[in-house]
Order: sequence, then C-alpha cells, then structure tokens
Amino acid sequence: MRSAWGLEIERDVNWRQFAACGPETADWFWIVGRPGPTQLTLDNREALRLCQTCPVITNCVRHEQGHRAQYPHIAGGLLWTTDGPQRVLLSSSAHRRKAGAVPAGTPSRPINAKEQG
Repeated sequence: MRSAWGLEIERDVNWRQFAACGPETADWFWIVGRPGPTQLTLDNREALRLCQTCPVITNCVRHEQGHRAQYPHIAGGLLWTTDGPQRVLLSSSAHRRKAGAVPAGTPSRPINAKEQG
C-alpha cells in the first residue's frame, strides 16, 4: 500500500522497530536544562553515539523534520531545539575520561617508544 506521496505506508510506520534505541534508553535523549552542545550530559552523549549505530537514522531525521520540537532532545544523531537541528561533535577521549573509563593523563592516541623516551 502506498501513501499519497508514493511512500510505502508499512515501511513509514514500522521503521521504529529497527531503531537502535528503545524504552530502556529513552531518558538518554531528553535534554535537561538549557539546550546546547556544551550542556549535554553523559547520557545525552551516549544517545548520540547510539544514533551513529542506528540502521534507521535517516528515517528518524525525516520524522523529526516533519515535527516541530517542543522540547530539546536528541534524535537522528542531532540535537533538536525549537530553533531547529544542530550537529554535535563528540570527543571520544574526553567522554571516556569524564566517565572514568580512561584515567586522567592518558593520551587520546597511542604513544610510540620514541615519544616516551
């Protein structure tokens, strides 16, 4: 079955079942406080990373483009505010340090023996 725009209705409705996110990660996608790339929490950054692995990220962005954001949130790998979408660059080493996964002072790239010496 096709919609008036020639799109398959089943595909348009059911794309969410293939999303990398789900009820267990829903809280990661909402922005608490003033929206902006520098105010993102660790959970927000995890949501952005999850989006990058999602097989339906394009569907998610299309869906968001058709709806005006009432509250700041993350969807389709973008930060959506009432002003529209914003790209957010993630620093993986800085994130891992904040999360405690990498001790402070650990370089963000491997150091070879010549540099250590």
